[in-house]
Amino acid sequence: MSYEEFIARVRQLAGVSPDEAKRASRAVLLTLSERIGPKESADTASQLPKGLKDAFMPGAVPDPFDAKEFVRRVAELTGASRNEALPRIRAVFIALQEAVSPGELEDWQVMLTPDYVDLAARPAEVGGHPRTTPRGSRARARTVGARDFVKRVADRAGLDEERARHATEAVLETFGERIAAGEAEDLAAQLPEPVAEPLLRPGGDAQPIPVGDFVERVAEREGELPPVAEEHTRAVLTTLREAVTLDEWRDTEAELPREYGTLFA
Repeated sequence: MSYEEFIARVRQLAGVSPDEAKRASRAVLLTLSERIGPKESADTASQLPKGLKDAFMPGAVPDPFDAKEFVRRVAELTGASRNEALPRIRAVFIALQEAVSPGELEDWQVMLTPDYVDLAARPAEVGGHPRTTPRGSRARARTVGARDFVKRVADRAGLDEERARHATEAVLETFGERIAAGEAEDLAAQLPEPVAEPLLRPGGDAQPIPVGDFVERVAEREGELPPVAEEHTRAVLTTLREAVTLDEWRDTEAELPREYGTLFA
């Protein structure tokens, strides 16, 4: 990706002027270099064009500040408010993920805490495996409360409770559209009612929604950029997976094409 293409992508995603896109790009890359340190900064910079490579000015060691501090530093560097800085930061990180190799991203994404998911800087943490209790009435008992479910989503996606609840509703309503009503009912029977309700809302036959369109629907319901909504989807669906029994999850997976596996790993 050329420098001009990178800046154009940031402009498109953030809806800002060319100068604002350039300032945001330099500020985010400089702040990232402070966060991840010299080695990972040098490796990432080597895959970028000169106009972006020069923005990396790391210190001697990584500085493990949180996402809130990341936004504050970028806002200060660009003269923007926090509310203005956040979508620009996300735009730069999305463009950066499109510009460098996945392996290079993974090298420094593991250094970032889950609150960086909301900056589109890293993937959400994934949930565990389904419950392995044998099939039966006791196996189908609910074991995850509504607050616990939402908290797990919040922890995995770096969200506050309100946004985690909104993400859970958007993802599960969309999931209810993707799977058949009978399967949605079976899953809902193992979930607390406030969490289960969006899953049951669609009702009816399964819709053959490609995974990209699935994420787009979630993004529209959340009012988020698709790359951010994708991580929220991963946090919610992997929390769903660990909240239900193994046999029930296998029944659910049987309704999904293989491409949906990207949302569970």
